[in-house]
Amino acid sequence: MTERSKGRLFLLEIIIIILFFSIAAAVCMNMFAKAKRLSNEGAELSASVMLVQEAAETFRATGEIPGSELFYGADFEPVDNAEAAVYVLKTTASEKDGLLSAHISVEKDNTALFSVDTARYGGTAYEG
Repeated sequence: MTERSKGRLFLLEIIIIILFFSIAAAVCMNMFAKAKRLSNEGAELSASVMLVQEAAETFRATGEIPGSELFYGADFEPVDNAEAAVYVLKTTASEKDGLLSAHISVEKDNTALFSVDTARYGGTAYEG
């Protein structure tokens, strides 16, 4: 073999190696992006469950509904107005034959992230 053909063979081998590592890097980046998205969705769901659980426990213990709509920012901290809100805690209550029922949900972009129905006997529903 001549020196020139060895150089071309080496160049072809380097190009194939670079192509392989480029494909592997693209697959890894895709997996990292998907893992980050799933992590964010999990944290969002966990925080939503905590908000709904707190409201449901308050309702079951006292019969009070914290409000028909409460607004929360991106970090799940309460905000004053709907324009700054990312998440909305919505509650609806009804009473029938002494049974107080409530539907409590957390929504983002009018899509429910988590919701629960709860009920208790006695008293009247009070929206504070």
